Amino acid sequence: MNIPTPHFLLREPKSKKPTLISCHLRFNNDRIIFSTGERILPAEWDSSKQRAINSKKYPQNTELNIWIDKIDTEIKSVFRAFNLENISPTPEVIKERIYDKLFNKVNSKIPSLLNFIDSYIKECAKIKNPNTVRTYITTYKHLQSYARFNKINLDYTSITLNFYNSFVNYLMNDLNLSQNTIGKHIQVFKTFMNEATDRGYNKKLEFRGRKFKRLAEPVESIYLNKEELEKIRLLVLTDKPILERVRDLFIIGCYTGLRYSDFTKIRPENIKTEVGGSYINIVTQKTTTKVVIPLNPIVTDILKKYNGFIPAPTSNQKMNQYLKVIGELAGITNKISITRTKAGIKTKTAIPKYKLIHTHSCRKSFATNAFLAGVPTLAIMKITGHTTENQFLKYVKISEEENANNLINHKFFST
Repeated sequence: MNIPTPHFLLREPKSKKPTLISCHLRFNNDRIIFSTGERILPAEWDSSKQRAINSKKYPQNTELNIWIDKIDTEIKSVFRAFNLENISPTPEVIKERIYDKLFNKVNSKIPSLLNFIDSYIKECAKIKNPNTVRTYITTYKHLQSYARFNKINLDYTSITLNFYNSFVNYLMNDLNLSQNTIGKHIQVFKTFMNEATDRGYNKKLEFRGRKFKRLAEPVESIYLNKEELEKIRLLVLTDKPILERVRDLFIIGCYTGLRYSDFTKIRPENIKTEVGGSYINIVTQKTTTKVVIPLNPIVTDILKKYNGFIPAPTSNQKMNQYLKVIGELAGITNKISITRTKAGIKTKTAIPKYKLIHTHSCRKSFATNAFLAGVPTLAIMKITGHTTENQFLKYVKISEEENANNLINHKFFST
């Protein structure tokens, strides 16, 4: 889009009284006319220069010309910004942006960025997963503290690549957050900006650019093989009833592939028995999709132990704490090498495997063990909910040695 040259014309050039100075813009096939808010006698106006006559006779016109020059400059900057954002705006949008810059006439119906985020989170609290809402709140608080720290008014027009670099630097060096945590906050922030854009509040689209990216690094997530699961399952925990319940619930998760939010909601009515066997039939909370999972005899035994019910669950956070205790009691102490980037510094440490066990290890263990056992990939995906095989294979956690051992008896390698 070409940057137009503003033309400043008198509304009534033959008037004997001061008349309004109008600004005329032509771009593409559109035209915009708006008032500069200033009046002048036609006798004091130089129509060829489109400026007030500035002389000893009319010294008061110096400030008027400064104002007209400002209008000229701001209009061109508005068009340059649209070009950088690769937007072809309507005349209404252009006029609104010019008015915002020149007269600070921000549409009262448009909330400020931080006010919008606050109200959006309150909307989400009614319809989204509480964990998602908690993440939204954390990102919102970081944005507030960032604005206070830098003593700036954070608004839609502030969201540039410079903001991105500054915000990432703040999260990394001032808050000492890990790279993946920073990436999560950038992802959430882009969710806020997309929502504000869809509602017509935001017109600046630099946040959708390639360089405004989510930081990420591979996370060493573990799975427990069948031998390790047996060590946990056979632990004698009768003198530790809380750990026993947590252990039994964890084993259910490892043999169903369900998320914590789903395996803690299994009820007797979810268990269906047919001619071919028994199944868990449940609608998942996160994706609201129906999954049907064959009931493993190990799961059947646990349900019988609790008279057809699951063990009484504890919170996800508490369960993760107890699982590390259980893992250590089971002797799952082999070291896992972990690489993490924090405050811009990459470190490598060896951590006992039991310290990495958490509720999400259930799904990893289920998917990987089923894959190693030769269960068809698409059949596993029906349970885990992965929509593409590529996505699923990133989820399966096997080492090169495990992969080789799994292939050793394949007819391709044995004949």
